[in-house]
Amino acid sequence: MQFLFTDGTINSRTSFYLITDENGNYINHTYCEENRNVCAIELQGILSALLGLQLRLNEPAVVHNDNATAVNYITNEITPKFNSCPKEVFIKLLTDLEKVKILLRENKNISVIWVPRNENLAGIVIRKYLRTRKTKKVSIEKIKLSGNIYHRPADNKFFRNLKKRMRAA
Repeated sequence: MQFLFTDGTINSRTSFYLITDENGNYINHTYCEENRNVCAIELQGILSALLGLQLRLNEPAVVHNDNATAVNYITNEITPKFNSCPKEVFIKLLTDLEKVKILLRENKNISVIWVPRNENLAGIVIRKYLRTRKTKKVSIEKIKLSGNIYHRPADNKFFRNLKKRMRAA
């Protein structure tokens, strides 16, 4: 079973999403200069992770994201509202959301779940990158997490139980 973590960020200079594995190792990131809505960026990150997982057919996987709104959009608990962003961003958000839902319907062994911000390894890598680049020039691909600075979700009881449930299903 594969566990991926996605997170998006917007600041005054840039916006991008990042995908990491269950150990916080870099998988992919994409800059989203045209997109100034964090939920849309989060959905782009989830979509990118799902497209990557689709290449590994029949392998169970869980994509983790810390944006409750994006995850709730995917699970149909809430619907996007137009007033939250410009029209072109809203249309892109709806398009990406529909693509995510289609991929999840086609791949029943893949799920998207919400995790708290402090357990989202992609978010931890982004925060470390943003702190590090203030003092030295570094690319996000070079950011490594040491075992002592974060709680490794794969060791968490919740994640162990989730792995068991996914294997049994």
